Amino acid sequence: MGDHDLLLGDDLVQIVLLGGFPEAISRGSERRRQDWSRSYLTSVLTRDLRDIADVEKLTELPKFVRLLAEHSGQLVNYSQFGAGISVSHKTGQRYVGLLEQVFLIATVQQDVGIGVPIGAALGILCAFAFGVGMYRGGIKLNLATFFRWTGVFIIFVAAGLLAGAVRAFHEAGLWNVLQKTAFDISGILPGDGLAGTLLAGIFGYQDAPTVAEVIVYLAFLLPALSIFYLQGRPHPVPRTA
Repeated sequence: MGDHDLLLGDDLVQIVLLGGFPEAISRGSERRRQDWSRSYLTSVLTRDLRDIADVEKLTELPKFVRLLAEHSGQLVNYSQFGAGISVSHKTGQRYVGLLEQVFLIATVQQDVGIGVPIGAALGILCAFAFGVGMYRGGIKLNLATFFRWTGVFIIFVAAGLLAGAVRAFHEAGLWNVLQKTAFDISGILPGDGLAGTLLAGIFGYQDAPTVAEVIVYLAFLLPALSIFYLQGRPHPVPRTA
């Protein structure tokens, strides 16, 4: 491509504003293109999103999309986006994910710097130190008690993973039932806080889970804990006469 083919300045801005939809480009005036764009946006928000998810406050989505447009190129703040239509930050995050599914918006991961690899290295060192300590003190450790509590820990982790799988299926458009929010404790223990982030990383904690997530979580957790408890009870030893 030669220099004469490059688009710069106002010409580039006009091309970006024009977009790439053939239906919009074929309109002869700016007003007709805007009318088509509004009609397309309304169709996607009221029809396509309803087909893939049970969306609360469906009528507020156009306002939500305008709010996102005003923050193009800026850092994502789900709490601010959710507050714009009076929903929790978790619901705002879910709406952003749904809009990405229908290709209305796209989020870009920012470079997180050196903090993440340092955290990963510290995690590996802590795990190594814990393993060495367990090995050196293994003879003095009550293995029955240790495995009993680690078993309970693993059951809670597994329940969180299953609930997270339901959420991932929904975001992929494979599971779209029972998607209403079961409860919202973001005001007490927000998921984006320090404690919420740690709990989410270990147990899959969500401050505003859906009904489907709660059902799957409890449907696994309660029977698993019951079976684990019953199997862990000591069996009476029969006495010989």
